[in-house]
Amino acid sequence: MSTFSLLQLTLDQTISREDMETAADVLETLARPDIAKLHRELFGIVATGLRWEEANAFQQKLARASYPTEIVLDEDVPYLPHSYAVQRIGSQNEMIEFTDSMGRQQVRLWEEVVFLAGGFLTETEEKIEKSLRRELSPSTQGASHTYIHRESKREKVQKFRLDFFFASEPYRLHVLVIPENVAFYQESPLRLRHPGNILQMCKELRNVLPPERLTSGMFCEGTDATYPNTESYEEEIRWRFHRLLK
Repeated sequence: MSTFSLLQLTLDQTISREDMETAADVLETLARPDIAKLHRELFGIVATGLRWEEANAFQQKLARASYPTEIVLDEDVPYLPHSYAVQRIGSQNEMIEFTDSMGRQQVRLWEEVVFLAGGFLTETEEKIEKSLRRELSPSTQGASHTYIHRESKREKVQKFRLDFFFASEPYRLHVLVIPENVAFYQESPLRLRHPGNILQMCKELRNVLPPERLTSGMFCEGTDATYPNTESYEEEIRWRFHRLLK
């Protein structure tokens, strides 16, 4: 059985969480916590996997909240190709060179780039903190032993991601900048602690393609996260691909 998605008409549309939750009362498969998550990660795709009746009813209720949407088949919203990680990006004339962490290189033409995605995002990750602790031994009076205590904590981590998309294999290459590593663009280090080079790179790259072939995160002027997580970042890419293919 075919399922459907509701898509935003533009990314400039806004809707309150309360209005979205009220409109979503017609959905049998989504609970209120699910709607809160959809609202937080709203970057083009409002909801997916809906039956036609659900999609139509949801669309009508959203329209009454002054939030028009488009209904499309789930299969018509493109899925993204596998991505290969690189660590260095270099360019000379019409060529662009990618180098991964193992030193392997590949060269592409700038004219082969069909889409650029980028932006700051945050991820909630599980971190294991280790500490030394001393404990009295119950079997030996006055004796103690030292052991390693492990504690799991969840914390938000800032990242920057940049994806190049091509019309031929490999279709997608990306650079990921996280607190623990450094990447390079034109021999300039890309670091989150000193984001000037990242912002300058975005400024240069957004002149490569027209705006409809760039994500909103490519226009960042600061380090505030454009996306709450990787899922919302990729959601915008899929939404823009669908718009380009229409």
